[in-house]
Amino acid sequence: MFRSLLPLLCLTLASVTWADDRPNIIVILADDLGYSDLGCYGSEIETPRLDALAENGARFTQMYNAARCCPSRASLLTGLYQHQAGVGFMVYGDWGTGYEGSLNENGITLGEALREAGYATFTSGKWHAAAHRNPPDYSLPEHRGFDRSTVVRTHIDSYWKVLNGCDIYRDGKLLIPGDNENTTLKNPYRPDKDFYTTEYFTDVALEYIDDALKDVDKPFFLYLTYNAPHFPLEAPDETIAKYETKLNDPDWLAEFGDGWDEMRQKKLARQKAAGVVPKGQRLPEVRYFNNVRVMPGMQTGTNRNPLPKWKDLPQDVRTEARFRRAIYNAQIDNMDENIGRVVDKLKAEGVYDNTLILFVSDNGCSGEMGVFGTHFEGGKYDYAEGEFRNGEFTRRGASEEGAWSHKDRLGGVGYKKSNYEQWKKFSGWATSQGQGWASYSNAPFRKFKKFAHEGGIASPLIVHWPKGFRAKGEVSRQPYFHFIDIMPTLLDAAGAEYPANYRGKSRLPLEGVSMLPYLREPDREMEDRLIFWQHETHAAVRLGRWKLVTDNDRSDPIVWELYDLTHDRSETNNVAGQHPELVAELSAEWARFADRANVKPFPETRNGPRVTSSVPGANVTALIDGIEPTSSSDYRIPRLSFHPKRGSTEWVQFEFSEPGSFENADVYWFDEAQAAASFRNERKEILPRSWKVLSWTNGGWKKVALKEKSPGVGRDQFNQATFIEPITTSKIRIEIELHEQLSGAMLACRFNTEDSSGPSQPLSDPDKELKRIRKEAQRTLTADVDEFNGYELQADPEIALLAARSKAWSGSLKSSKAR
Repeated sequence: MFRSLLPLLCLTLASVTWADDRPNIIVILADDLGYSDLGCYGSEIETPRLDALAENGARFTQMYNAARCCPSRASLLTGLYQHQAGVGFMVYGDWGTGYEGSLNENGITLGEALREAGYATFTSGKWHAAAHRNPPDYSLPEHRGFDRSTVVRTHIDSYWKVLNGCDIYRDGKLLIPGDNENTTLKNPYRPDKDFYTTEYFTDVALEYIDDALKDVDKPFFLYLTYNAPHFPLEAPDETIAKYETKLNDPDWLAEFGDGWDEMRQKKLARQKAAGVVPKGQRLPEVRYFNNVRVMPGMQTGTNRNPLPKWKDLPQDVRTEARFRRAIYNAQIDNMDENIGRVVDKLKAEGVYDNTLILFVSDNGCSGEMGVFGTHFEGGKYDYAEGEFRNGEFTRRGASEEGAWSHKDRLGGVGYKKSNYEQWKKFSGWATSQGQGWASYSNAPFRKFKKFAHEGGIASPLIVHWPKGFRAKGEVSRQPYFHFIDIMPTLLDAAGAEYPANYRGKSRLPLEGVSMLPYLREPDREMEDRLIFWQHETHAAVRLGRWKLVTDNDRSDPIVWELYDLTHDRSETNNVAGQHPELVAELSAEWARFADRANVKPFPETRNGPRVTSSVPGANVTALIDGIEPTSSSDYRIPRLSFHPKRGSTEWVQFEFSEPGSFENADVYWFDEAQAAASFRNERKEILPRSWKVLSWTNGGWKKVALKEKSPGVGRDQFNQATFIEPITTSKIRIEIELHEQLSGAMLACRFNTEDSSGPSQPLSDPDKELKRIRKEAQRTLTADVDEFNGYELQADPEIALLAARSKAWSGSLKSSKAR
């Protein structure tokens, strides 16, 4: 069944052709652009210049990215999966092989490959493939094959300013230093105009094209990477006003719809008419999400309620939401206008027909932060289980952590149309359009940037090359591609080789295939091929029509969803239960990929044991931080409760890479719900009934004999279970019998080896600790006590918050193994 297409790794011409026969190449990368945010993909946004490229070239409906900004860039630049290229997660830390946080030297870049082939190479815009602090030279464009570069090395969180830490470098030298307070920065190319990133990076690109065309013996490669339409919402006033007018015009609303519900329906009709989606395509139910912490810097998205219906929103909320959408649309409109400037330059210089232009987005539209976006209405709608009905909002559950609404600079009222002049150049994480509008940008798919569902990984792809292929307005629906395919495609077009060795170092082979045969024959059928995704805890594998996907690749077993993308690309009908053998085969393929591509072991598990639990979907592995808590509530982890059935028996299991020798286990109990109840004078001391320790011995679980008759369950202390004889094992399990009134608890755990030295650090005073908890986590505690007291809350099965932490795993185990 598993046919795979052999990678077209060395599509080499027998000899390099002359420069005037080889195309110039321009790759244009948008940032956080939704799948259907362009007019030619069904959008209401005016993008005439990109639409014209599509009409004179080809659109592909199945191009995939790597789900997030910097991983996608690492993959696009190298033709490798992002973990192989060193950016398996983000660029804000080094978490080890596959997650170094900087472009590594496992492969070569497009700049290096095309310069070796005789191209002049340039890049302008957002690089985002180098470490945020002290990037190694080999991660920077000036050292990776680009003759000229003007870039922000990491993220860009402003259009009007150059922020601290987001300095602009030219050819490796600081050009414009960051200054958060400078709101009057001017464009160096046009001093009469305010600095605006999209226009500035285009000005740089035009200069580079001018320079390139002076050398008639060399074609050029330009990598033009905008930060549009990534938040914050910032655009020229006149373009914002244009879309404000449209979003309030009855005639326009009759054509395009009013609000994200009706607009998604009307967009789907346009997409079907354009052939971008099949005639039978349906819209999925879209749920919003919030983030649960995995490890420092990493979060996983978890499902919440369905998005509110537009008709249920109060009028003032609709007004503010429309205003934010107007700014978002203006950012894309402005980007299209600037791409038009590049096209006009190519035409004026007579090189348009033999320039290969490829336009993509680095991931799906962003769902940051919350339903309506960051700093919306002072956060009064940022409640995970809240809902709108008939214009009224009912708070339910905890206030969403991380929504940033309470951190605004206008006294917590939120950033609105009425105070726009005050926040229009705040930049940073000031404003975003939120998940309501992002779901519309990603239509007809569900989920958002960073997820491995289609809404996170599907990109629009426009390819234009009049001299290279005959396609005119073609929409290619059958072949499916990934960013790993861009490198082999461009090398194929340039007649260039991909070397096994480069500058004295062996390089990984390319992972992708050339798209060029499918450009030249848009109806060409593609054989089934395996492609893979993994980002944060989201993972997927595709083979032909079948896609296996999960939001939590840390659970054991992984709960996979299976979709037939031929009929269900919106991922509405999970058929995993109908095809267990296919699920098993595809999941095995993903596991093999994860092992060979440095995806696993995951960063948070590399210095400790693998941790699993009986709670379905539990993500306990992600909550190990290797530090013994001074009390039950380690403030580094926002929420550690788990919610099995009342009175059930649960377990948490620790699996070590090699057997170790242990003398005792200490467990720290804390009833989180009752801690909250204590603030309402409702405290009852309800803790687990008992617990025991099991050891994996001779292929099975064996109860460990203890010196204590029954291990304690006292709160605010470590309850020690001392083994009568030291045990040597690779797996330990703690089994817990919960009280029938207890449905939420907190567990910290440590194991002591034979040579453990030094007393435990004293625990915090419980009363002081409870006061600190109240200050740090009031919203979470309120939700817990509501749940404990039986208030109706919608439980989220994807969140299993059983926490287990260890102390000095590696040091203890090393000493045990040495003996």
